Amino acid sequence: MIGKIVDVNDLGYALVKRLTISSGNAEVDVEIPTRVLQEANFYAVKDRDVEFEVSHEVGDLDKWQIVMSGEVYLKNEKEKLVFSSLGGLRLAIKSEEFYRDLKVGDKIYFKLRSV
Repeated sequence: MIGKIVDVNDLGYALVKRLTISSGNAEVDVEIPTRVLQEANFYAVKDRDVEFEVSHEVGDLDKWQIVMSGEVYLKNEKEKLVFSSLGGLRLAIKSEEFYRDLKVGDKIYFKLRSV
């Protein structure tokens, strides 16, 4: 999915940035360590266009700057939110499509790159 970074926050308690990415039918909040962003040469700035993918399979890693794996641990039916833990970092996806397709306990991969 192609989206745009609409917000970037530094989390005061860790060297982590929380990116909010908006796509036509989905909004994603993902926490990524600053060091990972630096090593991937990924510049997390507001209004930057990005491509992201959430899938059950690793797929082709060469296409992506950042790939993180995790597990779905909670779904909120009222808001169509899916929460995943990426090694202790939070991924929250607000989307009817992802809410329908992902189940608690699913192993997922979050992939991100600049476009």
